[in-house]
Amino acid sequence: MEYVIRPKRVPATNKIRYYMLVAPVKPVELGDIAARIERTSTVSSADIKAVLDALQYEVREQIKAGHSVRLGDLGSFRPTIACKGMDKAEDLTVRNIKRVRVKFTPSATLEKELSPAFVSFTKYKHVSDVDCEGAPDLEA
Repeated sequence: MEYVIRPKRVPATNKIRYYMLVAPVKPVELGDIAARIERTSTVSSADIKAVLDALQYEVREQIKAGHSVRLGDLGSFRPTIACKGMDKAEDLTVRNIKRVRVKFTPSATLEKELSPAFVSFTKYKHVSDVDCEGAPDLEA
């Protein structure tokens, strides 16, 4: 995993601290994943894409229906609601709902695999794109 170093002003002390962040790398697309699976299985890329498309559709539909969706060692997705609170329960209506979001909770297996002991870290090669190590130019 590649990282960059970024400065951040700490509001309480107004001092600058430096933090490591995951580097801005190109996302892996669904087609790329299908191609990788095809290389390690006997299933064609077209069939894999069809299954992954159906999986995406089903996950969306189940979340819209209010269900949590567990995807094995990947983790689970569940819908959450943000709403305006009221003094009395009977005053709440669907109009109080501000937004519906999806929360992802990684599985214990994925959490373990993402621990620093299991991940290899290297400094991002294209530092000129995101370099902030030398002189921070943060607004006050």
